[in-house]
Amino acid sequence: MRPAPALLLAVTVNSAAVAVQGRHRLLSRGFGRRAWLVHAGLILPGWLGLAWALASARPAPRPGPGWRALGWGLEAAGLTLVGLGFRALGLGAAVNADLFRTGPRPPVRARAGAVPGVRDPIYLGYAALLAGRSLRRGAPGLLVALEALLLLTVEARIEDWAAARLGHRG
Repeated sequence: MRPAPALLLAVTVNSAAVAVQGRHRLLSRGFGRRAWLVHAGLILPGWLGLAWALASARPAPRPGPGWRALGWGLEAAGLTLVGLGFRALGLGAAVNADLFRTGPRPPVRARAGAVPGVRDPIYLGYAALLAGRSLRRGAPGLLVALEALLLLTVEARIEDWAAARLGHRG
């Protein structure tokens, strides 16, 4: 599968699972304390599929050194944003564990403090990583980064809605 449809599939499955949990608490009612593990089992294959699609994508003609340097810079910035976001939220946020009241306390969305002025550093970081990789490997992949920013922004809003409905995040 190509990266763009793989990303669409991963985000759709993740967003649907979060929305169902937020609206109906379906997983929590059906699986109790193990609900977040079931959720992780539902969403991780899509994200692993995206990683595989990105790793196996054929590179476009090699871009010039300026584009490659910009790509490395964007990838480094993206990795930093993702790291700061997960540091603020905790690794459980990778599988939306905070929506299932797991761990010692439900973490709050990384808004204030992690990266000043950046509402969702993890999603912005993902988009920067994809954009940087696209610039390093050839411009056609830049579309994937733009799609990522749009889709992940939509996913972030769904997660915020579900968390607010469940009373888990501030």
